[in-house]
Amino acid sequence: VSVAGLPALRPLPPPAGIEDIMGALPEPFAELQKPQVRYVLTKLLQEGVIVREGGRGNRNTTYRLA
Repeated sequence: VSVAGLPALRPLPPPAGIEDIMGALPEPFAELQKPQVRYVLTKLLQEGVIVREGGRGNRNTTYRLA
């Protein structure tokens, strides 16, 4: 998994929601669709790079660096 967009998480106050993360993505990642961002977040979760609070179907799900 490429973590090139990962610096977008650093300036965000933890925890950050998916809308926060999408709004902070640098070019060319800013054009990613929400499902694409979720896919990358899932891979980062599996690798232990980030932590998710909440889950599927929860609109208040947030993410932070592990």
